[in-house]
Amino acid sequence: AKNQQPVYLGFWRPIALKPAPLLGVGRKCALELSNSGLAMASWYGLPWLAYEGGSDTFGDGSIPAKASANMDPRMEDICKRYLNTWYSQGGGLFMWFNAGAGNWNTPYGAWELTPDLAITDTPKIRCVDSVLGNPLPAPQARNMAPGVFSALAFAGNHEPYSAASRTTVRHLGVGSSLFYLVLARQAGQYQLAGPSHSKVITDESPAFSYGYRHPRPPACA
Repeated sequence: AKNQQPVYLGFWRPIALKPAPLLGVGRKCALELSNSGLAMASWYGLPWLAYEGGSDTFGDGSIPAKASANMDPRMEDICKRYLNTWYSQGGGLFMWFNAGAGNWNTPYGAWELTPDLAITDTPKIRCVDSVLGNPLPAPQARNMAPGVFSALAFAGNHEPYSAASRTTVRHLGVGSSLFYLVLARQAGQYQLAGPSHSKVITDESPAFSYGYRHPRPPACA
């Protein structure tokens, strides 16, 4: 069994922008990969896989700017952060869609690593070669055990925390719950304590999740 999730570096939302703003959107998304899928997978003891991932530029707006953004040298760093964030947050197999060559001057996205097989030195090719040629990054998490973390740091909720997320935490209804991903450097027994409750949680794995669900992944724009 496995938990699969599409993970897109979202460039498709801007309608009429130049490459620089598009790259800014990409940086934000690279740092805000949804960990809701990881929380669900961890809860059920399943690996977290990405069955599709890459730089999605789908849409008929600003096609030349989108193509230019994918060839901008800054894309290499964005791509590295994108993949390293995935792996550092506990992601497993990442299947890039599409790790070949393709036409980027269409409304169907610039998924491929290069627009032409004859062009072998592109930012995304350099990125993938670098990630494949280096050790995976060490696990990272907002919530550490032992440690103290905010009730707003539930899976899928990113800083700056919105007023809506604060309302969700303050008025969590009976029978409702949220996922909190916790990284423990050592396996063992930890006590989760709050203003009105405490609970002992145990896991044999250094990383575990506590809670149930969060309904939506975060927006990237």
